[in-house]
Amino acid sequence: MRLWFVPLVLALAVGCEGAGDDDDATADDDTADDDAADDDAADDDAADDDTADDDTSDDDTSDDDTSDDDTSGDDDATADDDTSDDDTADDDTSGDDDTSGDDDTADDDTAPPWFCGGPRVFHPLSDVLLSSETAIADFCSSFNAVDGNLIVGGPLLADISGLGCLCEVTGEFEIAGTEALGIIEGLDLLQSVGGRVHIDNNSGLFRIGGFQDLAEVGLDLEISRNEALTVVGGFMNLVQVGGDLALTDNPLLATIPVFPSLGEVTQNLRIQDLAGPATLDAFPMLSTLGQSLEIEDTAGVVTVLGFDLLTSAGGNLTIRNNAALEELTGLFGLESLGGSLRIQGNTVLPTAAQAEALRDAIGVGDIGGTVVIDGNGPG
Repeated sequence: MRLWFVPLVLALAVGCEGAGDDDDATADDDTADDDAADDDAADDDAADDDTADDDTSDDDTSDDDTSDDDTSGDDDATADDDTSDDDTADDDTSGDDDTSGDDDTADDDTAPPWFCGGPRVFHPLSDVLLSSETAIADFCSSFNAVDGNLIVGGPLLADISGLGCLCEVTGEFEIAGTEALGIIEGLDLLQSVGGRVHIDNNSGLFRIGGFQDLAEVGLDLEISRNEALTVVGGFMNLVQVGGDLALTDNPLLATIPVFPSLGEVTQNLRIQDLAGPATLDAFPMLSTLGQSLEIEDTAGVVTVLGFDLLTSAGGNLTIRNNAALEELTGLFGLESLGGSLRIQGNTVLPTAAQAEALRDAIGVGDIGGTVVIDGNGPG
């Protein structure tokens, strides 16, 4: 019995130790090794059993890579593979005009008030004074309209381009009393002024532009007493002036705008004390003039044109003391005057060919007041 039992035990032991195992020296008691490589010091299974790691070479439960390998919800520029953004800077490149840290792809701030297609945001005061660039910036940060009067001015004010938010003034709009302001610009969104627009007594002002969306002025549009002013532009869409349109007492002004849309001036049209322009051809659509037309004391106006649609004026026609004036043919379409005709002191204007010819074109019987023609040139 003893000789038979011992060999059987030895044979069983040898068979169990050598079959189905290719493990290394590390102790292993399973019958098959199911991974091709040992990917962790403490694990030899073939599956990655962590849930918070998208690495391809590590199955631990924390992320130790140095690059951002997630594909959604994150626009960080720094190494990060979580699904939310934890940086403090705005690193998106589209659809966002925020000024503070923000990484969304859409603009979630409130639309600023300077979009005039939206509702008016009125300043709470009925009389608003803006005398500095800071005051203008503060106004435009919250408002785009004034339900009352707006005065812009002050000796230190040098730049009003920041007033581009302005859409409407229900009362008067005045730019006056400045010394450092050289250019008026940035008012292209202004659509209507219920009262008067008055640009007056700005000693350093040399150019006026803008006002491209201004369609209606309820009372006067007056540009006066700006001693350095040489150019006025803009006003391309102005249709109606409810009072006077006056370009007066600007002794260096040689260029005035064409008003291509202006059809009506309810009161007076006054062009006085200017350097020019050589050809006054600024009112091609003007058909209604409620009161008087006055062209006086110009140094460089040679020819008056551009009143082709104007057939009557409710008041006077005064053409006086224009040193270079030679031709009035732009007014020969007038058919009636409610007041007087005065053509005086235009020393190079031919009397018979121009002054008297204009009188005859209107017709003495269609002139409601007196006719005075004197002090003009020969011919």
